[in-house]
Amino acid sequence: MKTLQEEKSILINYKKSVIINNMYINNTFYYQIYEEAYNDIINGLKNIEFRLLDDNNSKIKKNDIIIFNVLNNDKSSVKVKVNDKIIFNDVNQLWDNKKILNDHFLNLNKEEFIKIFNNIFGEEAVKSNKIIAIKFSVLEN
Repeated sequence: MKTLQEEKSILINYKKSVIINNMYINNTFYYQIYEEAYNDIINGLKNIEFRLLDDNNSKIKKNDIIIFNVLNNDKSSVKVKVNDKIIFNDVNQLWDNKKILNDHFLNLNKEEFIKIFNNIFGEEAVKSNKIIAIKFSVLEN
């Protein structure tokens, strides 16, 4: 028989695994982000999230809610409202539409930009998937 502490640990790990898999409940999406991205959102430097298009995030629509949880930090999260979503056929098409990019991406050349996506998602995944750009505004943190 498991102790209460073991049961709590199992529940916490289950919640983390569900969140990592981009859980979708009642028009609310849950995503893991790095602390740097979290800080940029909180400081007003980031208002767009890029992801590889998948079955879960293809359901996102205007006015949905996203809760970004900081990876490996159960205490830091930020709630945002989706203002728009744009789907790009590939990273090259996204680069060609630079007006959507945040300022810190504009200092990069195309090769550096693509390398960032490859480092985050993997080169083969970037080559074989569409990209979703999710524009948002912060509701609370």
